[in-house]
Formats: sequence, C-alpha cells, structure tokens
Amino acid sequence: MRYSIDVLNSSKSKVAELTGMVNAQLNEKANGMALLAVDTVEQSEWLYIVPGTSFLRLKTSDGNTCGTFRVIELNKSRLKERPSLGITARHIMYDTANEIFADGINCFNYTPAELAGLVLGHSSFDAGTVEPSSNVPFVRFEYEPVLNCLLRICALTGGELSLDEAAGEIDLLNSTGSSNGIIFRYGLNLKGAARGISMSRLANRVYGVGGGEPPLLLTGATSSSGNKYASDSSSISTYGVYEGVYHEPILEEAVNLADTPAFDGTYTSGLCQGWTKAGTPTLSKNTGPDYYLYGKTSQRIQSTADSQGIEQPVTVTAGTVYSFTANLFLTSGTVRVQVNDGTSVYKRPEPVTGSGLVTVRIENWKANNSTVTVKIFQEGAVSADFYADSVQIA
Repeated sequence: MRYSIDVLNSSKSKVAELTGMVNAQLNEKANGMALLAVDTVEQSEWLYIVPGTSFLRLKTSDGNTCGTFRVIELNKSRLKERPSLGITARHIMYDTANEIFADGINCFNYTPAELAGLVLGHSSFDAGTVEPSSNVPFVRFEYEPVLNCLLRICALTGGELSLDEAAGEIDLLNSTGSSNGIIFRYGLNLKGAARGISMSRLANRVYGVGGGEPPLLLTGATSSSGNKYASDSSSISTYGVYEGVYHEPILEEAVNLADTPAFDGTYTSGLCQGWTKAGTPTLSKNTGPDYYLYGKTSQRIQSTADSQGIEQPVTVTAGTVYSFTANLFLTSGTVRVQVNDGTSVYKRPEPVTGSGLVTVRIENWKANNSTVTVKIFQEGAVSADFYADSVQIA
C-alpha cells in the first residue's frame, strides 16, 4: 500500500503535498496517543507548516483518508548538505487533551452513552456511536482534560475510542483493533544540530480549581473577570486555544450546613441551641478546656441507655454528595455517629470507644432527600459519658 501526506491550513483545506519526504512513521494503539512523525527535505513546503494551526492528512494511493493530525512539533536539522524539517503531528482526536471538563460532577448509575455525552459537552467533538451498554455505578469528573475523562470511561466499560472525522464525532466502541505502526523509510541518515519548536506543553487558557463540593473556582478572583480560567490572548491569537488545568485540592471553600456547629450557642436546660435530645440523657454545658478543641464550650452528654444522645435536622440538596465530620471527647462508653436521610443511614463500620479526642468522618454520601438528621449517641447498654466539640456537614 502506498501513502501520501497533504498539508492542511487552520481551516483544514489542502495547501500543499509533502513531496520531499525521506522518512515517515505512524504509531498508534487503542486508546493511546496516535503520532505521525515525518522528515521532509523540500523547503518550499515548510512555509505552510505552523505548529498548532497546521495539519497533516494521511491518505492511501486510492485517495482514502487514514486520519488527520495536528502539527505539534517542528525540528530543523541537516541531512549532510541538505536541511531537513522533522514534523511531529498528533491525531486530532487527541485535541481533547487540551480541552477541559470545566465542572465537577458525580455520576451515579449513568449509561456509557450518557457519560460520553456529558464529557463531550465540553469538547469541540460530539458523542457518536456508543456500543458498551452496562451502567457505570459511579464516576466523578472534576476539572480535568476531556481526554482523561474519556479514557476513564473506557477503563470502566472496556470500550475503545474512535473518531468519525466526517461527522466530528467520537465513538466508544467495543473494539477498534490496534496497530503497532506503519513505517515509510527511504534510508537517509540524519546528522547535525537541530532547532526545535514544540507545542506539546503549551497551555494558554488555564482553569484554576480547588477542593470542596462543589470545587472552589477562579470565578470570584478579580483578575478572572468572572471566568473559570485565566488566559493569554496573544498566545491564543497566534496558536489557537490550548486548555490546561491547575488543581489544588487542599484549597476549598466549604459552607458548614449545621446549626451552631461549634456548640457555642445559647444553652437551655443544658442543651445547646439548634440541637435536640435523643431519648433522656443528662446534658450540660462544658467550659473546661480539657474537653473542647474549637471555641470555648462543648456539649456534654451523659447517657444510660442505647440511642440516647443529641441530634439535629439539616437542610441539604437532594442528589448532592456530602461529608460529615464530628470531633468528640470520650471518657467512657461506646458512641455512634450517623447521618440518616430518611432513606439510607450513613455511618462508619464501627462505633468509637475508649477515652480522649476522636474525629469521626463519614465521607462521600449522597443525600436522597432534602433533610438529613445527624445524630451522636450511646450505642449498646453500657452507660456513656462524652463531649461533642464540633461538627461539619458540607
């Protein structure tokens, strides 16, 4: 089989054909980056080749297109007495590596087609044929390259990516096959110094993302003008848009939904405002520094029967994923911390016991209803004496 390579401009219109090729190699594999590497010695063709905005189209001798590749790197060198241009081009499906899924979404029990449509809603490509059909129990996408999201869908479904260039659609198929590379080689040695221009690490529109649910964004920053990203207009004008993301999960803006979460409100008959009794425990306000961590007070609970303690209803958004944290001081007994949304009860596998400070975290649970009840209570028949120092639900 004989092949030829056309040079395309930014509109993907043919402007030249590579007639001076001395070496070309295509390397591709399923769900892996497909790269076309070409060396050409015909200088008249070089002026049409611009990193970022030019393309190479590989064709067979009968005119069938084998793929379009974006030029990402140029290297000028010398073959004995002749200058040579080395071109590296990446298949256009992998432009999704420079597109960002600009949101943070938890997907519960989505079909592969729904996942593909969601992810490619942040891409210049549309979702095409999706052959895998089994629902995916859970996956989260959060401010990351579209390509990473697609590859995660492939890992979860066993599917393989394929681009329908004519339709501008990315298909998720059960199998596309794979190739170890097509090689065109004409036997010239490459020698001499080289000067390179590479686009592989360019990012001129960068999304800044912190932690939290939903994640902290740049939209509130003065310099962002309300956008989720910072960009370099000069670079975009020259090379087009290349998106990247900087993710720092330790930075987050969390709103604590609990009422008087530090137990520093007004106490009535020993009970902190915002909370109610569960059963008939003995309650009191503690001001001793040995039994509080945050603020200057904590809620003491002395219980004598199973399920005695304190609780609070909290308004949440149904369908949203939350985490709950409670800081307790134990002196005796066994204590349970749980969240009940009316449909499901979320708790750690084991209650806490012993003495001293303990932190209980119940992470990444989905609220099925608009109100949940957080409860801290004695578990079992043995009396308990403990202090609730602070809680957070966010």
